[in-house]
Amino acid sequence: MRSISLSNYLENALILLELIGIKVFVKTIKPVNSPTKKVNKPKAPKWIGTTLYYKGKSKKAKNSYSAKLVVVSDDEFILKAGSVIIDKTFNQIKTTEDKPFKSLSTAGKFVSNSSVNGWVIWKNKNGETADVLGRKK
Repeated sequence: MRSISLSNYLENALILLELIGIKVFVKTIKPVNSPTKKVNKPKAPKWIGTTLYYKGKSKKAKNSYSAKLVVVSDDEFILKAGSVIIDKTFNQIKTTEDKPFKSLSTAGKFVSNSSVNGWVIWKNKNGETADVLGRKK
């Protein structure tokens, strides 16, 4: 019994397909004088650079929190120094440094020490939610 390697089999199959008029691999060459398509870079969403606010009271300790967050990109947010947050022991703490976050909900949980929907709780100075400002429709 004779064995055929896979590469020989494929080579023979390609030859037979070309003989019956089926081109499997066709090399395409771009014409030299063809105009190149102009690719528009996506514009930064309007909400990049927007300052968002989150204020409220802790349910367990009745302490209030007040935070300020800046939108750096669709997945990068900076909680500004000076924000008043609720720590794990439900005490108020004023942040001394900016703190980065990858999501609005994580930033909101850090501030209030409870699970939140970041798209709803963060608002701009006009009261518009992050959902209205930043979600792609």
